[in-house]
Amino acid sequence: MLQKRPKRPGRLKKTNKTMDYLRIIEKYYELSPKDLPEYEKYKVGPMTVEAKAYSLPGLGHMSFMRGKALFGLMKMDTLVFNPFEKDMPLFSLDRITVSGKEKLLIELFETRLAPVSLEQYFTDLIEKYQLLDDGKSEPRWYDEIRLPETMYKVGKKNKAAAFDNLSGDYLERFLCLCSEAKPCDAQTKTAEAKKYTDGLLSHGGAATDVYIKEKGREFTERFLRECMFGV
Repeated sequence: MLQKRPKRPGRLKKTNKTMDYLRIIEKYYELSPKDLPEYEKYKVGPMTVEAKAYSLPGLGHMSFMRGKALFGLMKMDTLVFNPFEKDMPLFSLDRITVSGKEKLLIELFETRLAPVSLEQYFTDLIEKYQLLDDGKSEPRWYDEIRLPETMYKVGKKNKAAAFDNLSGDYLERFLCLCSEAKPCDAQTKTAEAKKYTDGLLSHGGAATDVYIKEKGREFTERFLRECMFGV
């Protein structure tokens, strides 16, 4: 059985939601903050964004971003894991609240050197939360590398607790799989993982398009490579 070790906390500004993420992450990995002051607080249009990046020894790169706008009526949390030392997919979680409506998008993108099916590890979670309404995404270039274990749910504010539970359950399942996965060559894996970030900069993405429009291509590329994805 997997043995979980307590880890020291990272330097995220600990709201209740962030504390929930940290409690889960610290069971598996140590958070080593990266010194990237440029991204600690900045504006993207009307949204104020705070972003932090971490090195997770034994896994790879992690980033956490929080955005707020419209006097708090719009909130967004983004959590990313880019495994370089384990042959696992890129993990991206987006939790968005707008005027009492909730969206939760948890995506896995194929960046592995030797892909194998993960379906058996997520079937129970998909079934557990099947009564939550599914969201619809616009077609994107990365659809072909987005794994079927991706979950996109939408609902009203009264479903927030279920969204919290799904976020925590999925995050814990992913990190547990990472801890049990075999190590891989970090240099080769990083090069493979970099293709996703290159694709966002070349072909765009929902958030990438907004960043380029509001902050310019130079800032967007620095942010994606240095902070968000670590490549």
